[in-house]
Amino acid sequence: MAIADVVGNEMAKEILLRAYERGKLSHAYLFTGPEGVGKFLLAKEFAKLLACESPIREGRIDSCGVCRSCRMVEARTHPDVRFIEPRRATAAFGAESVGEEIGEGATISIGQVRELRGDAGLRPYMAKWKVYIIRDADRMTPEAGNSLLKTLEEPNPGVVIILTTANPSGLLPTIVSRCQEVLFRSVPVGEVESLLMERHPSLRPSQVALVALLSGGRPGEAIKWAETPELFELRERALTLLCREPASNLAERLKVAEELIDIGAQWWRTKRGLDIPQSQMWKFRERLSRLGLPEVLDLGALWFRDVIVVSTGARVRLANVDLEGEVREVAARIGAEKGEEAIRAISEAKANIMRNANMMLEMVHLLHRLSRILGGRGEGS
Repeated sequence: MAIADVVGNEMAKEILLRAYERGKLSHAYLFTGPEGVGKFLLAKEFAKLLACESPIREGRIDSCGVCRSCRMVEARTHPDVRFIEPRRATAAFGAESVGEEIGEGATISIGQVRELRGDAGLRPYMAKWKVYIIRDADRMTPEAGNSLLKTLEEPNPGVVIILTTANPSGLLPTIVSRCQEVLFRSVPVGEVESLLMERHPSLRPSQVALVALLSGGRPGEAIKWAETPELFELRERALTLLCREPASNLAERLKVAEELIDIGAQWWRTKRGLDIPQSQMWKFRERLSRLGLPEVLDLGALWFRDVIVVSTGARVRLANVDLEGEVREVAARIGAEKGEEAIRAISEAKANIMRNANMMLEMVHLLHRLSRILGGRGEGS
């Protein structure tokens, strides 16, 4: 693989290739944009180019992908290319990997940054450049951020630091100001479809279209959908509970809210590929649900977005292409205005849950609002 193989974000690729060709590399880059759009992947491929022994591919500047250095970068064994990623300091919540994946306590420590700074003062061992990729840089502790700032203020020659983040506001403003920002955007659906057909030729055209649309233009997200069929089962359950069969009384809403919270936990566990036995899920359920439920609610919002598209006759592809008949039936019943009301209700519940509100109370309230919107009786509110 090389830079040319990274799907989408042509402008970002052009910025990096032009800087390399002109010999005017920045000492620090900040890759910003949504999760799953290829920030870390392009950072790795750019590092591969900087380390490549024969940087020409098909007549164009790019890593060759086959030399010893390229293979070492791919395997993360190149002495001049280092990867710095968030990690947990302790295993307080169980297995170390589980704690990292659910996002509890995973940070980039001052120790990791000090190690980077010490290594950056040494001459390259094999390549012309020393490259440091700091993934999810917003996870740096304040001490780590201040330590990195010293390196950015007094850059060493021959050193390139690449920070990636979906949350640049989580970085010190002084760090942001000392980096060249490279903005990443969602990838056109057609390009995501091409990637899926290449990576997963066994997928039916209808499946390719569905996955590309559900991914929201994020290739990394699309690959997860394609490789994890369990996500479709969870989506089906979530849409049934949120959008198809509105809970019409308080007792039913309590039951459905509990099930949706459980789906949130299962969603995060499945999507992240966490190896947590069912017998141990109770230990992590609260944290997993808190992380997964907002994404489950996004599925509901996407459903009602399709309702609005159908109701208004907009020339936009439906995201839930496999459920077009059901979407049209709901659209005919509630119309665009109530579709917008449903999205507002879901967005408010999602925001509150992300602010650590009580999930059960938020979901019960949301189900009550959706019941009224979809034409349920809304009793026992």
